[in-house]
Amino acid sequence: MKRRTFLKYAANTVASASATLAFPGIVKANTPWAVLPASVGDLPKYKVLEIFCPGGASQWENFWVSHDGPSGGDLNSLSLGGATDHLNWRGLGEYVAKLQWQNCPEAPAFSTQTKPFEVDENGTPVSWGPATSPLWRQDIFNRCRMMVTKHSEDLHAFASFRTMTGRRFGSPRAASLGAAIQHHFQSLPQQQDIPYSYVFAPKHLGVEYYLTHSTLIGQHPGPSLPLGLKVGDPIGGLLKRQGISSQADQLFNELRNQYRDLLRWQGSGSPVRSPDFSSYDAASHYLVNAGQLDNLLGGDMLQAGTTTPCTSDPEHSFEALSNPTKRSLELAAHMLSNGARHITVIDGGLPASLLRNSSRPYDAHNNSTGQNRSVVESTSVHLFNLLQSLAAIIDGSSGSPQSGLVLAAPSGPKINLDDTLVLIHTEFNRTPSPGIGVNEDDYAYAGREHFPDATLAVLIGGPVTGRAIQGGIILDNGSAESAIATHPLSPTDVHAGVLLAAGIDPLAPDNFTVGDDFSVAINPGGNAYSNEIRSNLKNKVLGISGQIDSLTF
Repeated sequence: MKRRTFLKYAANTVASASATLAFPGIVKANTPWAVLPASVGDLPKYKVLEIFCPGGASQWENFWVSHDGPSGGDLNSLSLGGATDHLNWRGLGEYVAKLQWQNCPEAPAFSTQTKPFEVDENGTPVSWGPATSPLWRQDIFNRCRMMVTKHSEDLHAFASFRTMTGRRFGSPRAASLGAAIQHHFQSLPQQQDIPYSYVFAPKHLGVEYYLTHSTLIGQHPGPSLPLGLKVGDPIGGLLKRQGISSQADQLFNELRNQYRDLLRWQGSGSPVRSPDFSSYDAASHYLVNAGQLDNLLGGDMLQAGTTTPCTSDPEHSFEALSNPTKRSLELAAHMLSNGARHITVIDGGLPASLLRNSSRPYDAHNNSTGQNRSVVESTSVHLFNLLQSLAAIIDGSSGSPQSGLVLAAPSGPKINLDDTLVLIHTEFNRTPSPGIGVNEDDYAYAGREHFPDATLAVLIGGPVTGRAIQGGIILDNGSAESAIATHPLSPTDVHAGVLLAAGIDPLAPDNFTVGDDFSVAINPGGNAYSNEIRSNLKNKVLGISGQIDSLTF
């Protein structure tokens, strides 16, 4: 990685607090920022692993195979698992059935195998499709919660901005989850010498705005910027600061102290608050402690290994491909075990041209002329790889209370679902009505268009203790290739709810206000008290029952 590229995302990133040298660390405010009101209750501060699927991943063959298809023998509506399932593949069951799954760990037993998940609010049973099979492990599956969401943005840049920040495109207050989480933990008395928030994106991802949106800080202080790194582009010795002596660091810190003293009233007392000085001080602290990050991320730690895809259409075969998603998740577990509180992993998919309609891996339209691919094949390959890599870093050694299953002891860094919340989301769903055509090679392809009207966000672990679906999806006039969201949440709801799970007040200054884009489910009537919104976020997003005094602002 070039120094200029690295510094672009790292220069203002702070590690925080007490420096290992004998000089003061970053200046702290007297009151920690965004502490939850006592009325919210004793909510643990969960670490957060955020996973974003760029391009708009189709849910219809994966997380939302609903049991509302017509009866009969049409494979596009029925599962091979039984004639009465009425599984609704939204017109592409034929493409699901033709996928050939290799002998990979956690692969489905047959091409249309599904696993019943839960019933939505309309009474419609919903199953998970074959590409989700790595998450069928009982200690994971029974800690999953799905939320039906909706927004109005159908362009990738606008929709990803909305989904990753909870705000409409162009808002100067738009900030990533990582920025708020880093801001909060930097304001606490007890500090560490490395950043709290990181973003891992693949080197081959051709669209920069996903990395940009995941590092936005809005009105948070400059030091809140998460550290963004490209996997597949090793840092090498960039963080070693070769040639810098301890005497040079001592001189540098002495100059920092003199600068700080200039902010004291008549030379004594605490320094006055200065955003510019805080940003400078944070960058300085990060610089002198870069060696600690080098121990964690230096050398070839960002180098990605290879993987052979576990499924494909019969017409295709794939060689071993670079797998930055797997490496990103391994690094996420590594950093969450070493002081990080939030990690964003941008799933760039497997870099094969056959699987990519554009530089966005999940962007599979019905205009794939010249490319032998289908939305089912490309999404299934990428999603299975993502979920298999995710399952591999989840510690299952304690087993599942529901199944009594005891798994092998973990190897390598793992995350524990009892102290970590996983969020999987994408900018929008794909249309329930597909487009099918034939390209010049006489190969039938199939795609779906952008569909923000009914999409999903998935939570795993943290406060989630059982399977559930928030909201629902119904058919339009009985058409199996249609979808209307009922009581959907908004991206603002999801973003704010995850902040709540992280132990951060989503209604604190620099976060959201009661006038922001909360759904009717969270802010009924648009004039709810702050604690009513907090209470609804706990219930609707996190699935935590109980009410908060709604009269408290």
